[in-house]
Amino acid sequence: MQNVGCNLVVFSGKLRQALILEFLPLQQHGFSSVEVIIMTFILSFLILIAVPAYIFNAKRAAFGVVIDAGQTMQDPVVACAEFLGTVVGCQSKKTSAGKVSALSIQDGVITAVGNSYSGNYSYILTPHYNASTNMMFWTVSGSCIEAGTCNK
Repeated sequence: MQNVGCNLVVFSGKLRQALILEFLPLQQHGFSSVEVIIMTFILSFLILIAVPAYIFNAKRAAFGVVIDAGQTMQDPVVACAEFLGTVVGCQSKKTSAGKVSALSIQDGVITAVGNSYSGNYSYILTPHYNASTNMMFWTVSGSCIEAGTCNK
């Protein structure tokens, strides 16, 4: 320690380092435990919302294949109804692979059933045929409506 005048004291060596470290604020390295807890809470909340929504949307998308399979059978039923004059007698039975476990037509009613990946829901298209006007419209039913994977 030297006295340089004007009451200014100059420290040297290890004492100087100790004084500098004592009066300087500590540098923060990493995250504090409170920040980690807050981030864990936010991520948990997002996962709580996102995962069920993702699973539902994945099942709905997988069931779209079942809906497409059922809707592709509408044209053959229309052709059969025009030929016979009624939907009674329009029949077909297919067991399909992929996400459709069963696809059948019984008196014009198309039933498509998904497999376990697409939710095991049924999609039923019922024809309403007017022979005098040669017009047909369809109503949708099945367990997929209650599950929310198809629309009425």
